Amino acid sequence: TDRSHPDYDGLKKSLTLLEEIAFQIDNHLKNRESYSACNVRNFCSSSDLAYIIY
Repeated sequence: TDRSHPDYDGLKKSLTLLEEIAFQIDNHLKNRESYSACNVRNFCSSSDLAYIIY
């Protein structure tokens, strides 16, 4: 929240994007039938992740 940082706007945009991605991943996981289908060792398929990001 240090507005005097030289790249404050860029950092703010990056943080906003990361928050949005985290929100979409959370919703995606909640909407799956089972968390076991998306375990830690195999965190979704790359197509699932691409869908979340785009």
